[in-house]
Amino acid sequence: MLTSARKVVGELQVLNQQVEQFHNEADEALKIGVILSALSGWLSPQLASFTSRYPDAISLVLEGIEEEIKEWVESGVINMGVTTDVTQLNLTYWLENFEWQLLKKDEIVAVLPESHPLSKEASVTVAELAEHPLIMSSGGCEALIQQIFAHSLEEVDTFQVDFCVRDTWTLLQMVAGDVGVSLVPTLALSNKPTANVVTRPLSPRRDRNLIAFWPKRQPLNPVGKQFLKECW
Repeated sequence: MLTSARKVVGELQVLNQQVEQFHNEADEALKIGVILSALSGWLSPQLASFTSRYPDAISLVLEGIEEEIKEWVESGVINMGVTTDVTQLNLTYWLENFEWQLLKKDEIVAVLPESHPLSKEASVTVAELAEHPLIMSSGGCEALIQQIFAHSLEEVDTFQVDFCVRDTWTLLQMVAGDVGVSLVPTLALSNKPTANVVTRPLSPRRDRNLIAFWPKRQPLNPVGKQFLKECW
């Protein structure tokens, strides 16, 4: 009986070690959430390159809008989020709850039907766009675009969103069909059809900042730090 008991105890110890090793490996893997425009237009090659060098480093990549990604980071579903920098909208809250790092600047451009009068201009102002039906993208930078209009117009009441869509491809089809105009980050236009659509820079130029962020209560793990170090 003693020999059998020792054998069982030994097997349990080996099993516990294996479980602990599994948990450690799972804790070290990076779980990341990214807004669609950053993922499809820029981050996908970075992720592919990183995982080719470290196959088990990233265990989860989720795509979502800004608010979803913030909720996933807060709840611990992911270790790190990549999103539009909206920290200034509620800076005190962000300083209390998150750490973040600037990753990239991305120019915001006007998207117009090819036949639109403003398409003949070298650049357009936000005030000029506000005079036409506006199609708002809700896929990752809605708060920023609202802020751009609020800061650019003397009378904020003149700003009105006529249509709101999440998918950039749908937005471009609506613009091409002369339904309205839009403001879109340049990265969101990557690999998207732009027939019958033109883009024009804003005057003055407007950019969005893309940031990586993580909770203060749980500092970024070594894999996350290495990912930021190698990719930016």
